[in-house]
Formats: sequence, structure tokens, C-alpha cells
Amino acid sequence: MFAVDPLTAFPELVVAGTTLPLRLSFPKYPASDGWTLEPPTISGGTPPIKITSATPVADGSAFLVTFAAAEMAKLNPGRHAWAALVTKADERYQADSGSLLVAADLSTAYAGAAQSRNERVLAELNCQFDKRVASGKTSMQMDGTAVAWETLEDLQRLIGIYESRVAAERRGGPRAPILAGFTSLGYDR
Repeated sequence: MFAVDPLTAFPELVVAGTTLPLRLSFPKYPASDGWTLEPPTISGGTPPIKITSATPVADGSAFLVTFAAAEMAKLNPGRHAWAALVTKADERYQADSGSLLVAADLSTAYAGAAQSRNERVLAELNCQFDKRVASGKTSMQMDGTAVAWETLEDLQRLIGIYESRVAAERRGGPRAPILAGFTSLGYDR
């Protein structure tokens, strides 16, 4: 039925536009005991989108459900919530829920989609530096943000700021060290 074995739980990360086959088990709500899994919901993102088109099928005590690649392609990169609800007669419970990080499908993404905003701004500032030397340009606009400078030194300072931000993103650490000073209690200076 599946080209790959279905996952036994929602993954933490999935690439947009890829098939997501699942074999979900809920010990309190086994399919073999008459429980039915409603189509699991994946929702969130900007703009918000909700996917509920996967149809679960009982498989022993578990449920097989597949989110088609075309449906998963509708999800924008970012964090999305998911929920699995079960029913039996007039009872309805949330069997499980969580979040799912959707990564961009780089085969269909626009150029630069894998870059952070800081990386894009840094690239543009470096380009502007080259243009400034030749043309005297003193401002730029990107992603709705205007940046202006008066001198090449100002532009170089901005480049340095964004180089630091990009370096911090890449190492996963804070943007800058926190410096603090302390004095002993009771002594005023």
C-alpha cells in the first residue's frame, strides 16, 4: 500500500509537498474496539490553512492515514498544530495533538527561500555597497523596511551589524554578549 513504511507518530519536521503516511495507535481508543479516527487536522501558518482531507482506515487496533503530497504542498513553511480526534457512538475525545515544523520544498521554492531575513538583508547591503561606490546611492527598501545611510562608513557599520546577526543565527546563540557591572551594597559612587 505504501512505498515506505508509515510513521507511527506525527514527525517533528516534514518537508512541504511530501507524502505523510501514518499508522497511528491510541491504546485508550483502539480501532478494534469500535473507535473511529476523524480525519486528523493540520492547521496554522501564515496565512492560516487547515488540512483535513486525509481519510483514516482501521488497521487492527491502529489507524492508517495518509496526507497526500498535493495537500501537504499547501502548507507554508513554519510551525503548524495538529490534532487527532476519535469517536465512538456519542463519545468524542482528542486522542493526541502536537506541533509540526514544515520546511520549504527547495525544489519548488523561490531563490533565497532558505535564507533568513538577516541573510537577505546582508546580501542586499553588500550589493548596495558596491553600487554606492559607483552611484552615490544612500538608501534601500527590502521586505517593507527602509534602510538609509549618509556615508560609506555608515553603510559598512550596517553591514557589520547584519554580519553579526547572521553569524549568531548560524551558531544558534544570542545576538550579542550581555555585559553587566556590579557594585557592593552601601557604596555610592
